[in-house]
Amino acid sequence: MKKLIASLTILTTGVALASSVSSASTFGVLKVASTAAETIISVPWVEAGSLESATEANVGIMVKDLVKTSNLTGSDTVANADQLLVYDPTANGGAGAYYGWYLNSSRVWKGCKVPKNDGTEDVYAPDEDHVLKRGESLVLIRYGTEEQIAARNDPNIYLYGQYKDPSGVSYTITRADGRTTLFAPVNTTSTGVSINSLTLTWNNAQTGDTIKLQGAIPLVFSYDADKTAGSKWGIQFGEEWITDGAVIRPGEGAWYTTVAGDNDVTISGL
Repeated sequence: MKKLIASLTILTTGVALASSVSSASTFGVLKVASTAAETIISVPWVEAGSLESATEANVGIMVKDLVKTSNLTGSDTVANADQLLVYDPTANGGAGAYYGWYLNSSRVWKGCKVPKNDGTEDVYAPDEDHVLKRGESLVLIRYGTEEQIAARNDPNIYLYGQYKDPSGVSYTITRADGRTTLFAPVNTTSTGVSINSLTLTWNNAQTGDTIKLQGAIPLVFSYDADKTAGSKWGIQFGEEWITDGAVIRPGEGAWYTTVAGDNDVTISGL
């Protein structure tokens, strides 16, 4: 968590993109194949039973119900437990605040505070029923080294809930020079989402904006408005514009960093 907070200019909740599941009554479990100590994860599902009364386009799910706990590390000591971290820019009187959860020895996510490097508290304990909407992102911080996590019988992360058609869900990233925002696609496929997919719309993305993907070797793709559709995100290598590997893996998120400009970025598309 300390590394994560130090690395971001600002952390905001994410963006909903796409899903290939077709049944509105489907209850899903999505595997996130990550052994990292810190993993940005998405909110692809809604709370089971919420569809009958939901009238808005994007109902959500309680944080405590999203992440499967059976293969994670629980402890009644916060520092020895796996943790979840969410940033809410509207909390703390509009100044923004992190909300934290830890997995206790009873395998239940409980709200908690996590100390910063200087020992002060910068993470607030959330309401027990704190809800995230599909497309909003959170970070799972796991106890132990990446080698220890990889050595577990099942080191994967599992997200579960009920499917709902993601039509109409989008997210706006506030533009400021050098501002970094977490975003996470609603992606329940087994192949991931290409950021160059023609089904995605990056309204007001500007040349110089970047997306950093998670992985053993994190790749940073830059946006070039002059490139043809389907290849606007790439890596400049000499005279070659490389677009291979521009895929956000299932259930994961990424970092979006903006350059200076006048217009915020709105991401949408199915």
